Amino acid sequence: MGTYTLRRLLFAVPTLLFISLVIFLLLDLAPSDPTANLPLTIPPEVRQKIRESLGLGQPIHVRYLLWCKQFFINEPLNVLEALLGVSGDSERLRVLSWQTRSPVVDLIVERLPQTLWVVGLSYVIGVLIAIPIGIISAYRQYSWFDQIGTFVSTVGFSVPTFFTGVLLIVVFSVGLGWFPSIYDTTHRVTDWSSFLVQARQMAMPVFVLALYNAAQIARFMRASMLENLGQDYVRTARGKGFHERRILFVHVLRNSMIPVVTIIALGVPQVFGGAIITEQIFKVNGLGQLLIVAIQGGDLPTVQTLTFIFAGLIVVFNLAADILYGVLDPTIRYDQR
Repeated sequence: MGTYTLRRLLFAVPTLLFISLVIFLLLDLAPSDPTANLPLTIPPEVRQKIRESLGLGQPIHVRYLLWCKQFFINEPLNVLEALLGVSGDSERLRVLSWQTRSPVVDLIVERLPQTLWVVGLSYVIGVLIAIPIGIISAYRQYSWFDQIGTFVSTVGFSVPTFFTGVLLIVVFSVGLGWFPSIYDTTHRVTDWSSFLVQARQMAMPVFVLALYNAAQIARFMRASMLENLGQDYVRTARGKGFHERRILFVHVLRNSMIPVVTIIALGVPQVFGGAIITEQIFKVNGLGQLLIVAIQGGDLPTVQTLTFIFAGLIVVFNLAADILYGVLDPTIRYDQR
């Protein structure tokens, strides 16, 4: 497995470079103008100078190579110097946002905790809920628990998150007044009372995303469990007198988790991208909000960086899923590939 992992890591380098090139070309060639939101009274020659100050006067290949140098070399050096507590080269060029003229990585680091609080927690809760529901629904097929679980998962997977979010705001914020409809990103947790305030404002956005994630994973978990429960090795184990709990949790669950691991691993970057709408509904000032504002303002460096990070997460978690395959199924021999 070590050889396979190293080979996949080496193959990921040109893959990420190709992804960055495609993203850069698609966004750069799109009909976008960073001066479109400026007042119409600004003369055309001034607009042209603004574009040149942003580097748009250079050829596209020069701008791409400059972005690669800034993102893949300068930004990691800046992070390393910050971790070591040493002062580096202040003249080092970084990826700057056209809107704020601040480093894009600094903006991402500033918004990341808000996204992790909501999106990350909702995904963890969704996985923890979905796996037991899928196991019990499959083991007790056609029972009342299976009927209710299948119905809820179908509704949660079919109904879009923007509808669920608006419905919760109308019922629990406007109607009952239990939870705030707007997420306060300036709130800081310092004691128990402030933690309860944080929990109240997180409740609805976390529930919306957790319901959607749990519904999807539970359906796959149930289908995978049903497929393995009908295999010959299960009947053989029962014929040998093995305890039902051992058959279920040692043999069936381990084999059933192999395809589910892919859904869970590949779902992580999709959650960060798909939560953009939910962040807009509840006014969560996270990465989704940053991406929307950057798109509306024609801020190409920010859009390019965020899109590449989302694409890079897919490559990383795809590799993580393959490695977990070998842990769950020892018959897989990656080193022979």
